[in-house]
Amino acid sequence: MKHKNIALLSLPIIALLTGCGGGGGGSISSLSNGDYRNTISGDYQTEYNYQSMLSEVNPLSLNDYGYDGTGVKVAVVDTGIDVDHPEFDGKTISGYDFINDSASSGFDSDSNGHGTHVASIIAGERDGEGMRGVAYDSTLYSYKKIGSGVDDTEMASLFNRHVTDNIDVSNNSWGIESGGAEVKVTGVTTAYMQSNYSAMFTAIKAAQANGTLFVWSNGNDGYFEAALMGGLPYHDSDIADAWLTVVSVDSNLTETNYTNRCGTEAKDWCVTAPGGGDSPSTDGIRAADANSSGYTRLSGTSMAAPHVSGIAAALMEKFPNLTPAQIATRIKNTASLVGLTSSGGRTISNSSTSTMNAIFGHGLVNAQAASASIGSLNYIDNGGLSSGVEYEKNKISLPSGLSSSVVSQLMNDDFVVFDSFDGANFNVKGSDIFQTGSIPQSFGYKQISHDDDYSKNTLFKNSDYLFNPLTLTSSDNENLLTNNLFWKEKSNLIDTIPFNSSSNIKQISLANHYDGFMLAPFLRTSIDSSIEQAGLMYASEINNDSSYSLGFVTGNQLLDLGHINNNLNKAGMTEINFGLQSNINDKNQLFLSYSHAKFQDVLPTPKSFGLEDANLESINFGYETLFNDSRLTLGLKKEYALNSGKVSMMTPKELQSDGSVLYSLKSYEANSDNKYIPYVAYAEKFEDSILTFAAKLDNSDKYGAFKLDYSLPF
Repeated sequence: MKHKNIALLSLPIIALLTGCGGGGGGSISSLSNGDYRNTISGDYQTEYNYQSMLSEVNPLSLNDYGYDGTGVKVAVVDTGIDVDHPEFDGKTISGYDFINDSASSGFDSDSNGHGTHVASIIAGERDGEGMRGVAYDSTLYSYKKIGSGVDDTEMASLFNRHVTDNIDVSNNSWGIESGGAEVKVTGVTTAYMQSNYSAMFTAIKAAQANGTLFVWSNGNDGYFEAALMGGLPYHDSDIADAWLTVVSVDSNLTETNYTNRCGTEAKDWCVTAPGGGDSPSTDGIRAADANSSGYTRLSGTSMAAPHVSGIAAALMEKFPNLTPAQIATRIKNTASLVGLTSSGGRTISNSSTSTMNAIFGHGLVNAQAASASIGSLNYIDNGGLSSGVEYEKNKISLPSGLSSSVVSQLMNDDFVVFDSFDGANFNVKGSDIFQTGSIPQSFGYKQISHDDDYSKNTLFKNSDYLFNPLTLTSSDNENLLTNNLFWKEKSNLIDTIPFNSSSNIKQISLANHYDGFMLAPFLRTSIDSSIEQAGLMYASEINNDSSYSLGFVTGNQLLDLGHINNNLNKAGMTEINFGLQSNINDKNQLFLSYSHAKFQDVLPTPKSFGLEDANLESINFGYETLFNDSRLTLGLKKEYALNSGKVSMMTPKELQSDGSVLYSLKSYEANSDNKYIPYVAYAEKFEDSILTFAAKLDNSDKYGAFKLDYSLPF
């Protein structure tokens, strides 16, 4: 039977439950955040199944990752809660008694049973016994209201209490009745509601502004429109965004005879949830029975609404940066009309969407869909959501000089990405966002000549270096003159300092060639002609078959440490390098290069890495053989990368409602892994063209690279 209440006002309106019994019823911390755990193993499976329609809203996608409403306050505006029921024996339930008369014994008791039943659907404990709620660890507040008056002052007092207690979700399984039936949303005029309930509307808006999402049962008179309270935004659209009203389906997802429909008036904020069938004794929602340790089946939109409230509570825990309106939008936008059938047999396959919306609103709620990404997932910088990188389409390339130890730590770390739909945050692994850097430019041969051989010392074998002593070059900082002087054709095989930017560096070098050695002091200037670096290269013969070089550079280096687009930082640096070339015979040679650099500390930004105590090292050992018009090199290379120090980054943590970004600082220790990568380089000169090929392989990371060039002058 339908539960009724007595009139306490001169107005033709009284408060009532929107049903129980046969025909009636009814701040905070995918891809998924959290760590997976199975919440339905063993006895927990039996407990989960005991509330037979719980699975219809797919809560496991939240619960199994730790989102169970912890820290979220849910007000149950109802007949009270029997706090002694086993489903609540581990909870502290607060509240307020708005009835406060001689027949009432406080918010923590429930002589009717309706409020206890509703509360357990939301937050019945997960303890392996009985049933469990959708958000079983949420914090309950019992607002004992049903049966009280509904004048403007009392209603305002109720909703103002939501602000006092900082309520996150308000479940309202009650409505308004006149003359023995619920008042339809069109049963009173907007002018009447605004005139007689202005304080109530003000209090509702204050609660929403304070962070409350209101969930309402839609009523149980079989109307083709919403009940007055569930449809209240029809009379004030300002409250619509953080408001949901809920219609009911049975275990077959068929519209029940008792449920009111959403109607065209309330379809925009209306959704569907299981509320139990028209025969509650067999198809009702099984939940806690007040004043006993047992359970009972009840049906009604009163039972449908708490399913939605539980989903909202779990979503608020998962997405602490979202507003109540955004949580409501997620629930609405991910609900589905597929699988729902009206009492007259209408489905989405045989009826228009507008027809189905008038019955079921947005459709059946789905916690799994509501907790997943709706738009694209973006890794953002300080430009906010609109400037983020949609990493699922375009992974972010890491600078090649970070070293494998840093890359490994970064790839296995957790990062926050944001849904372009609403800024909801998700945790993903670094390997989902980042990829190792592109192939360095210094990779492969630069040039070859027809007459190359090792019949004489490589450094001084011919007149290649007999150019003017004062030399001005323009470079992208990859193969500066001092590198070319000694390594010549192999200069691109020798790593240059990492993180350097293509900054159109100009170099002035005074190359002094003496008998048996070369001395080349140099200056490097930026595009505005300011001196950035100074250095000295010394090269000398050991004997007719071998030579070596020493180099030293100091000054400022323009570094590109960006992980979102190019981002330049100027840092002080020093570098030393050593080179050795030794001929085996006139066609074969061994060579060795070593470089070490140190950078001044660089602070991280939202777009670029920072460095602290950064030392970098490179070692390259190779064997080269010459053919008639080609050369082949086989080698092992410890790539120029961080050898010690720290790499830091500012990574987005939370997107706030005003669009600003909160960051956390991550730091990774750089260690020398002494990993040597095999490589091969080949070059062949034709009459008017040159073909070069280079490849390298890193077996441990299953990472390789190759480069093919064909040059034809014209």
